Amino acid sequence: MWVITLTIVEVQQDNTNGVDGLGGAKSLTVSPDGKFLYAAGYDDSAVAVLLTPR
Repeated sequence: MWVITLTIVEVQQDNTNGVDGLGGAKSLTVSPDGKFLYAAGYDDSAVAVLLTPR
């Protein structure tokens, strides 16, 4: 079993400050190099790409 501790660095909200595609986010994944977070937005039928704070 894997245990991962996450720390909230920043909050992004759908339809705020140019953010789109997060409506009904169902799945998250991080790119292999750790630079990007991908969020699948079910309600928006979209994928949001966020730059990670590395």
